[in-house]
Amino acid sequence: FGSECLSADLQPLQFHPPAGMIRNQALAALSRAAALRRGIFTAASSLRGREFDFIIVGAGSAGCRIAHRLTEEGKATVLLLEAGLDSDPQIPGTDLSAKRTPNGHLFLHRASETDWNYRTAPQRHVFQDRRELGVSPYARGKGPGGSGAINFMMWVRGARQDFDTWARLGAEGWSYDDCLPHFKRAEDVSEAVQNGLAVDGQQRGMDGVTKISLGRQYHTDTVVDGLLAGMRAAGFRTGDYNDLSYSGDWAGRMQYSIHNGERSSPDLVLRRRLASGVAEGLTFATGGQATKLLLTGEGRSARGLQLLDTATGETIDVHAKREVILSGGVIGSPQLLMLSGIGPRDHLESLGITCGTNLPVGQNLSDHLFLHYRVVGGSLLEEHGFCGPPPAEAVGQYTRHRSGFMSKVFGDVSAFSTVAGTRVDGGPDIQIIPFPLLLDSDVWSQSCDARPGAPGVVAASPAPGMTLCSSVAQPKSRGHVLLRSSNPIDAPIIDQRFCEDPSDLEVHVAAFRKCKELCAAGLFSDTTPLHPEVKTEEDIREYVRANTMHGWHGSGTCRMGQPDDPAVVVDPSLRVREVDGLRVCDASIFPVVTSGNTNAPTVMVAEKGADIIKRDHADLFA
Repeated sequence: FGSECLSADLQPLQFHPPAGMIRNQALAALSRAAALRRGIFTAASSLRGREFDFIIVGAGSAGCRIAHRLTEEGKATVLLLEAGLDSDPQIPGTDLSAKRTPNGHLFLHRASETDWNYRTAPQRHVFQDRRELGVSPYARGKGPGGSGAINFMMWVRGARQDFDTWARLGAEGWSYDDCLPHFKRAEDVSEAVQNGLAVDGQQRGMDGVTKISLGRQYHTDTVVDGLLAGMRAAGFRTGDYNDLSYSGDWAGRMQYSIHNGERSSPDLVLRRRLASGVAEGLTFATGGQATKLLLTGEGRSARGLQLLDTATGETIDVHAKREVILSGGVIGSPQLLMLSGIGPRDHLESLGITCGTNLPVGQNLSDHLFLHYRVVGGSLLEEHGFCGPPPAEAVGQYTRHRSGFMSKVFGDVSAFSTVAGTRVDGGPDIQIIPFPLLLDSDVWSQSCDARPGAPGVVAASPAPGMTLCSSVAQPKSRGHVLLRSSNPIDAPIIDQRFCEDPSDLEVHVAAFRKCKELCAAGLFSDTTPLHPEVKTEEDIREYVRANTMHGWHGSGTCRMGQPDDPAVVVDPSLRVREVDGLRVCDASIFPVVTSGNTNAPTVMVAEKGADIIKRDHADLFA
């Protein structure tokens, strides 16, 4: 689909948006207009010398939610600072917003205005099919919404055991039972229930901020029904996979942060709140890249930050009366800490940075790696499979009805399995996301940088087929984020060290065999695998080395735990050790990565983090 959108035949199409779309567009315009009248949106250049109760660095999934919660009562002044600009690019050849249209994310990856365009350090054990051996693009959202504005919108909590493990590792107060109220507060699954999802009201939220749905189908449900039937026959429990009151092997229809056919991204959610008058006291500044924390008392207290106005090149200081809260994500938060002299002493001093606080910032990087198992043919896929509609038809259907190919993303099921039995806590070893079409090894980025002759990117099947994407739910391999230099403009070094721990490779082998088993049974038993030569254990290992793709679920680089643990950066209240007035609140604090897509847990962390901040500043929020 992707590149065809650039074709000239789309240019003369005349679109007639339905009333619902017009209302949403009008609401967005009113939201921004109302915010401008109240002085909420501003350019970084206006911040010189200003002071706020709280400064939040990074307007992604966590930052937007914290800003919302800290200002909903109108008692605090908050600066939400975003390095990227407030852009709203259109899908080429259409009048559709790429940031609002669910499948518009395909046009946001690798775009300089919406993606930081990072690249991984060369990986020794995977990405061996790449033009630059071992190197993969690493998407990180840039601009309001952060990575939550360009992700695949899959709403997955993970497993109960993930959070109980957090607590066991020292994150007191972060067990699943502790986190459940914040998961519920974060979400509204009413539309998903209308779509047919059966939920337990004790486990799911019905009036939260992020709207959750099952998406609007772009193909027949028959393939999905067949997948779920096959999984039930294989021993999976099916239903609401975000109901973590049970464990074992389970699967269900994919849940998305999509509302009425549009993304429910963090910045769009915040804008809706702005339109209703919530967020008094908020200043939302874009185009300001934080370059250094302003520290006093020999680096032991944060009192603001220094930022670069990307429009003018000027350096500006802005001050916090109470706290600076870092929500720059798994890359941005450790980068700013290290630039400010908070991090591994040897690393910082090697770059000429004075180390004020020696902490393991940037270590403990954990991420998911996905492997493809692909099949073609078979009576079910031949009759009901999906090859992708012509571009003009897809865009027209979405514009008229907010449904079809553009109204959701690939992947209709999320499944978890304990097939390898490697987790001592009994949690799932693997996540499986079936796609009812053929994908290559890096379709997420639209450019896999493959060597000549390697499979090219396909965004829709050339023939009816299916791809089962599997990942190691909790990999044991750990990498790091390090500074490339003392220059804040230089991209950091991102090295996941995928499959450095040999046990991760063995779980991938078990996942491959599980996917093969699922595709060889039931309604898919007459399909043909696209890799019949992969038979032995060693064949599968070689296949993993050359046929994996990045999950972009990075976490852990500012690990949470007990303050006397030398591997910890923040305590269970998210306060940076040995530095007053400074917290980190995003996916970087995860002690271990959750077992699935990481956006929902990140929003939960923001909800819980905001409550902790309010508790610690009860004199202001009382």
